[in-house]
Parts: sequence; structure tokens; C-alpha cells
Amino acid sequence: MDKPSIFDERPESQNRAIKMLEALGYQYVPRSQAEILRGRLSNVLFPEVLREFLQRQSFVYRGKQTPFSDRSIGKAINDIDVPLVSGLMSASKTIYDLLLSGSSYEEELFDGRLQSFDLKFIDWEHPENNIWQVTDEFSVERQGGKYARPDIVLLVNGIPLVVIECKKSSVDVEKGVGQNVRNWQPDYIPQLFKFAQIVMAMNPNMVKYGT
Repeated sequence: MDKPSIFDERPESQNRAIKMLEALGYQYVPRSQAEILRGRLSNVLFPEVLREFLQRQSFVYRGKQTPFSDRSIGKAINDIDVPLVSGLMSASKTIYDLLLSGSSYEEELFDGRLQSFDLKFIDWEHPENNIWQVTDEFSVERQGGKYARPDIVLLVNGIPLVVIECKKSSVDVEKGVGQNVRNWQPDYIPQLFKFAQIVMAMNPNMVKYGT
């Protein structure tokens, strides 16, 4: 079998992008591990990674530092995975607001009272506290058992915030733009793009992105 050409998409574009992202501090998660973290291919979150981040947070009540309950953390994980019943735009707007501001969850306190406290999905004040990951060949199950597979996905605290399509230098970057536009359509994988805050298409000579 012939060796892959040095101009193949993966070595020329995709692998180079991943190496750069690792140099910026992203932890590379191999596809096999990413699929285990997701649980099933229709799911795009890393729920246990998000749980790990949320469990680090606590609130202060009457001078006592208290971690959030498993109930609140479980509800937060469910809340960020907004259903698409009202369409992609509506789900994306709700997720954006949750990412930006977090949400409030009611806790039963040691003196028997109930009070709500804010839980954050991203630590904007201390970026080093977040969990930064990159994975590739991100297969997502479509309706009818088919799949779409974006080249690179960046996750923060287990939430997929960036989707990247990579092309080799001989392929117009617009092809990657078209793939992204196709993939967020209702019969493809909008469950990934409802989380995406940046969508990119690139080859070694050009990068295009949308927010």
C-alpha cells in the first residue's frame, strides 16, 4: 500500500491544528476515549467532565463553605443540554445565556432552610480553573442511524464550544464552510451546533470562522 501523501488532509491540516492547540494548553482526547466519555454517539457532552468541574464549586452560608449537592449538579448538567424542540436558534440562545451567567440552584441548608446559589458552567474570572480539551473525528449520530463527523471539536468543561473543519491546501476552504452549514441543519447534527460558540473552516493557507 502506498504511503499517504504529505498533502493529505490529516497530516497537512488537522494534525498541525491539534498540535498547535495542545501547545496552547488543550488536552488531546483520542477519539476512542471521547466516545467513552460521551456515553453514546448521539450525545455531544462529556457529562462526567462537566460534573468534575461543577463539583469543584461551593457556596458560603453563615460562614460555612459548602459544596453543591449532587441534585443541583445533576440538574445543571440536564439544564445545559437544552432540547431542540423550539429550534436551533432558541436552544443556542438559552445555552449562550447559561454559559455566560450560570444558573441558580436551590440548596437545603444545614439549618433546614432553602436558599438558591449560583453555579457556573465556565469560570470566566479564572480561566485556568476550566478543563480545556480537544478531540478529533467527532462522530455524531444523526436521525435514522447515519453519522456526521466534524474534524476537530474543542470542549471547555466537557461542553463542545468550537467546531472545526480542516482541508488540505489544494481544497477550497469554502468546502469546509459548506460542511458546517450542512451539519447544523435539522436532519444532520444540530445537537452539536447548539453549543458551538465558534465555527471554523480552515486549510493551511486560510481560516474562516463565525461566532
